[in-house]
Amino acid sequence: MTVIHATALGWFETSTITTRPASTLSKPLVLTITDSNGSRLITTPPLVTLWSTSTESDGSLVTSTSVVANVQQDRVASESG
Repeated sequence: MTVIHATALGWFETSTITTRPASTLSKPLVLTITDSNGSRLITTPPLVTLWSTSTESDGSLVTSTSVVANVQQDRVASESG
């Protein structure tokens, strides 16, 4: 996870490196990609990077990123069946 804290005086960055995802999505994130030939590929990437911003009470901006595990389609199908 990387957190960037920006204020009127500048910004600073705090990083934490983990060997495991921070959490797992509750529903799969499915991506449809179209290549230059018009062929479509539907994929469920195993890891997803989430990016978010918030504002502190003093007006400073905080940006954070984290990596989460994506629920795989075969697991979803077996759990629903």
